[in-house]
Amino acid sequence: APDLKLPPPAPPQRISACQDHDLREDGLLPFQGRGATELDVLEGAVTNAGSGSYAVGSVQLSPGVPAYFRPPLFGFPTAEGPGAWYRKLTFGKRGKPNNGWYGPPYGSQCLTGCPDALSGGITEIDDFHSRYWTYRMEWRTGSDGGVAWYYDDEFVWSMEAASFGEYKICNSSAPGAPCLRTPKRQVPAEPMSLVMNTAIGTWNGGPTALDGKHWPASLWVDYVRVWQKEEHTGCDPPDYPTAAYIEKHADLYGEPAKPLGSETCPPVYPASAHEHAKAILHAADGIRSEFHLKDSRVAADMQAAEANAQKAQAEYRAAWKEEVKAAEAAAAEAEAAAEAEAA
Repeated sequence: APDLKLPPPAPPQRISACQDHDLREDGLLPFQGRGATELDVLEGAVTNAGSGSYAVGSVQLSPGVPAYFRPPLFGFPTAEGPGAWYRKLTFGKRGKPNNGWYGPPYGSQCLTGCPDALSGGITEIDDFHSRYWTYRMEWRTGSDGGVAWYYDDEFVWSMEAASFGEYKICNSSAPGAPCLRTPKRQVPAEPMSLVMNTAIGTWNGGPTALDGKHWPASLWVDYVRVWQKEEHTGCDPPDYPTAAYIEKHADLYGEPAKPLGSETCPPVYPASAHEHAKAILHAADGIRSEFHLKDSRVAADMQAAEANAQKAQAEYRAAWKEEVKAAEAAAAEAEAAAEAEAA
């Protein structure tokens, strides 16, 4: 559609709902868009003094909304109009939007995509470093779903399924100019894994984060618990298959972590996942019939769009590999210089 504009130079979605796939050959269901989801139960930082620390929970969405809706960095969302950000965001008594990061600026170099970053949290906390806190995220998929965050059982913030809807802006001063819009998205439903780690860097923490004065440092985790309405365990569910596709594109994913999750936690998929997969396959038959029998032009356009997407992905992949190679060379050069200086 002419009014769907990706931010330059954002790559197209690698696996989109416009693509027909053969499950046995490709490892993917037909006409099902896929994405690499990130949901953060907690991202936090403790200051040098231990006071005035913060913690935020976040979700990242692509494609991002038109720049009209994005608040300025370090500014807060407006009630309406420019900078209003996303709809249906609710904050608790101490919860507030994270105005320090709304995602990469429009037009940034994002070889793997430039998602909007929606996050909220609490600040000016003095005891993150001195006692255990309980961090909870409720994640409900589907048309009536949403995501909500609670810290020490205190509601921090949430977003509803309506937050993932369509966003559109038209230039009323230029009649005939195309409107800019982001189509409806959905609450993430991809298979997920849990990650717990510490990470530092000059972009978040300042140069003093790397001055060597904060080591050794420890992150203490007492327990991690996951509740589900129905047991749904594993990274290759029938309605969101992953294993065969990853195996066929190992160059994109690198060496698998050992042991594999399936080796330590046998997968269990509920009947609803199998029924959902059947529904997707049934809907695909209808799509094929409609496009191939009623409008061959649409089918040709879909094939051309898929070919263009594959070409663009190949170009982005090549550029990404060059960036990795350059970064590795720079790291090796820096290491050699450090060794020479030490000698």
